[in-house]
Formats: sequence, structure tokens, C-alpha cells
Amino acid sequence: MGDGIESRTIGLHNARTEAIHKKPLNPTPRYLTALAMAALLAGCATPIRTDPVVSGDQERIYRDGLPALVSRKQLVVLVSPVTVVREGKERLRLIVSVANTSNASFDLDTSNFSAVVDGRPLKVFTHEEIAQEIKTRQAWATFAVALGGAMQAASAQQQASYASTSGTYNSNTTGNFNAYGTRSNVHGNYNAATTGTYSGWTYNPAAGQAAAAAVNAKTDANMANLHAQGQRALNEAARMMLKQTTVFPQSSHGGQIVLGEFEVPEAGSTLELTAKVRGETHIFQLTQQRQEK
Repeated sequence: MGDGIESRTIGLHNARTEAIHKKPLNPTPRYLTALAMAALLAGCATPIRTDPVVSGDQERIYRDGLPALVSRKQLVVLVSPVTVVREGKERLRLIVSVANTSNASFDLDTSNFSAVVDGRPLKVFTHEEIAQEIKTRQAWATFAVALGGAMQAASAQQQASYASTSGTYNSNTTGNFNAYGTRSNVHGNYNAATTGTYSGWTYNPAAGQAAAAAVNAKTDANMANLHAQGQRALNEAARMMLKQTTVFPQSSHGGQIVLGEFEVPEAGSTLELTAKVRGETHIFQLTQQRQEK
């Protein structure tokens, strides 16, 4: 008996694919948020007002709108705040100047000055100490930016390189068949449906490298900006701060001095600055008072 079977199958396959990218995580490290909060709190500190007080035969004058005290002996010494009102715990900066009205020269630097507030000694910073402090702060800031940039670049590369894909599919298969034999013939139809879901990951290294390169470029720009800011601060310190200088007869020299931090109580404080130059002692008093915003 020889039977022959003829079949015809028509396949209909419809698939739908949806690419689902993971939501990027916030790349900002927590320590940067903490630094921003600390800066915000520092900015909310109560301002402090500095007011020079005349003592003895001293004279109070004004220079460019700022009050100053002048003490005259054989030498003439002037003291003035850099700004009358400073923010919170910002260090007090003073302008000092000495006119040599004698017939002999002498050297002048920050070692000629000392300060106390309510009887407590304060540090008088040298130009070298301030310069080193600026460099240290710049180094730490650069480290923080570099570390944050590396973390962001790694995160951006990973986020951009991988994407998850998922979807559903369905398939309908229909057909008919015929069977022929010596005694009988058989005819019929069939219909089958198949459905399901799928998921997986795709990897695109070029997208990841591009994302990391963009973050690295931004990090480089931030580091260059930090370097420029640090250099400007160093230049300003070199230009403004009092540095060791020989003051010749009938000439004068001055600059800024920076004092260590101190707390100002609600009742206020009195700061006493002493200048000892060529055997002379000049004492200045400057009140420190909180000023509500």
C-alpha cells in the first residue's frame, strides 16, 4: 500500500520589541552634597562688625571709606580693617602700614605684630603660611573633583553601555493536509497559536566610551578652573599680604595681615593689636560685634 501525504503550512509571526533603558542613577557623590550643605550653613553665620576705638593720643581717620587708627611716635603706624563687616567665622584681615620718619632703616614683617582677643592670643599668619594653605586647599579640591569625576565616568559608561530589552511575541500556524490511499482519501485542516515573552541585555561599548569621555572632559574643565582660582588666590596673597621688607628712612611700607579664627559672643569682644617696630610699641583696639542680618 502506497500512501502519499501532501501538506501546506502558512506561518504568520508577529513580534514586538521594546528597549527599556535603566534610569540613570544620580552621579553626584554624597560627599559633594555634604560639602554644599556645609557651605550653605557657613553662609548663614552671623556677620561680624569691626570698629576701631581711639585710645590715648591716637587719631581716627578714614581711607577709601574704611575707618583707621593712626598712632604717632617717632614712627607712624596705621591700622584699618580690610572690610568693616565680615561673614561669620571668616578670618579678620587688617591693613597695617608703618611710615619711617626716623633716620635709620629697619625690617618689617608679620613678626612685628601680635594680637589678643579678650586676653586670648591669636595667630598672625605669614604670607608663606597663607600661600601653603591655599595650595593645600587647592590640592584637596582637585582630589575631590578627580575622584568624583572618576566615579561619574564609570557610572556613565556602565549606564550607557548596557540596555535591557524585553517584549512579547505571538505566532499563528495554519495549514491543511491531504492523504491518498488505495482504499480511502483523508482531508483536514489545522490551526496552532504560540505566545510568550522574552528578555535580555544588549551591549554597546561605543556608547559607554562616549559617555565616559563627556564626563572626563567636564572633569578636566573643572580641574582647570580650580587651578586658575588657586593661582588667582596665590597672586592676590602675594600682592596684598605683608611680606618682609626693609623700610628706609622717609619711606613707608604696609600690607594685609590675617588673624586666626575666634568666636565672638553676643556681648561682643575687644581685639588688641600690638605693633613693635624699632623699639616702639603701638597698641590698637578694635571691637568685634555681631550684626544681625
